[in-house]
Amino acid sequence: MSYNEQAEKINKDLKDAFVTMKHPQIEEEGKIKLVNAILWFGQVAKYRCRSNTAYDNFSKLVFDGIAELERKPLEGQEFEILQVK
Repeated sequence: MSYNEQAEKINKDLKDAFVTMKHPQIEEEGKIKLVNAILWFGQVAKYRCRSNTAYDNFSKLVFDGIAELERKPLEGQEFEILQVK
């Protein structure tokens, strides 16, 4: 799958998440905070995590108390990624 296709899927997932934020003030502030957090997460992961183990450990720390994560196959793909359990 190309990075464009993956970007489209991630974009759809994010848009679906944004739909749940109904209150106008929460919606705008929530979008800004969410996007900034995603960008920050990606930046740190890109420069700090040189292996799946490092990425998994970092991700589990970031999402501690928010979601339980596990590495499992991505639907329709032949590789595993870290996902919410």
